[in-house]
Amino acid sequence: MKRKSLFDFIIAFGIALLFSLLHLTSFYEKSENRLYDILLKIKPPIQENRNILLLNIDDLAIAKVGLYPWSREILADGLITMKEFSAGYAVFDIEFVEESPMAVNSTVLKDEIPELFGQEFVKINENVSALFSAISAGSISIRDAKDYIADLQGLTEQSKNAMLGKVETIAKNNDIYLGQAARFFGNAFFTVNMLPQEDPDVSQNTKDYALENENLKNVSSLGDTLEVAIDIRPAILPILSQAKGAGFPNIIVDEDGVRRRLEILYKFKGKYFPQLAFSALLDWMGNPSIEARKDRIILTGATLPDGTKTDINIPLTEKGKLLINWPKKNFEESFAPHLSYYYLVLYKRQVDALLGNLKIMEQAGYLTYDKSDVPIMDAYRYAEEVKQDVLSGGSLDKIEEYRNVRELFFTGSAKFLSED
Repeated sequence: MKRKSLFDFIIAFGIALLFSLLHLTSFYEKSENRLYDILLKIKPPIQENRNILLLNIDDLAIAKVGLYPWSREILADGLITMKEFSAGYAVFDIEFVEESPMAVNSTVLKDEIPELFGQEFVKINENVSALFSAISAGSISIRDAKDYIADLQGLTEQSKNAMLGKVETIAKNNDIYLGQAARFFGNAFFTVNMLPQEDPDVSQNTKDYALENENLKNVSSLGDTLEVAIDIRPAILPILSQAKGAGFPNIIVDEDGVRRRLEILYKFKGKYFPQLAFSALLDWMGNPSIEARKDRIILTGATLPDGTKTDINIPLTEKGKLLINWPKKNFEESFAPHLSYYYLVLYKRQVDALLGNLKIMEQAGYLTYDKSDVPIMDAYRYAEEVKQDVLSGGSLDKIEEYRNVRELFFTGSAKFLSED
């Protein structure tokens, strides 16, 4: 009996030792991953929200717009277009962590400078012609002409300064422009990456701004198991300071290259930061109170689309991660409608082409046949003035006026171009 008891003890000890050693390897993790994959295939498909649109910088966009990375002007123009079409939220999983080079303002170079130079030189020619005509007609004596020449020089100097001032606006800071477009859009979210080590290349001002303004203010903790960041890498200040919010884009990739888990909250210097999409979702739900526990995150008082308020429990793994409930489709067919970013660029190109043709018709006198209540070119120019005023820091209340006047421009253009 004693030998048998000893043998049983050795067997039990050996099994315990084996599983303890396996625990030090990836055996359990790989087994859990395989079980997760199997269960994912047999579970019912999840319901997808069709109000979400994925704007993809895909092969079509790269072929039509150019190699990526693009100028940030293209992304800023896209935000303005999205606002015109009443998009609700824009979440950028692009890390704008470095300043971009100065760019050329093509509108100023192609349109505004030639128009201004033409106007100013016409003024100069008219003033010179008027002076010599007056001298020739005897209205101004040769003795008095020098006084008028001094006035003429002053007017010419004004024209020179106006032209030089416009030339200075050719250089365009697209970082500032993207920030302005983010403010114009209203609900744009950018990145604050969580880092496992210090990053001395990020300015302290940017870190301080993110730490003060982009953390969640309504989080309570009950022994959570969330990851702690050593440092952060936010988007640059000209962009981040104009955003509605921010979050981290960090992802977890298993050894086999599959993403099965997701962090939805991180801690940095005692403050909580949300995952990027989660940040926009919290705002959409009215910024409910958040309780972080070891096994779950509880959202208290979340506002649903029908206006009702409810509490939402988000279960977590034993390591504080969220298991991703992937849909049973490939990327192109899943999550939501997809749209190539190229179509936002195409829209702007088509509007620019329409505008160019209307300007030619205006110069030729054809727009005198426009019978719209508001002349179409007046509507366009006024809408641009409103847009520039808002981008420069003016009241966001004017955006609705901008959209209404743009609608007048398009409606009037369609009516005019369809008439005999």
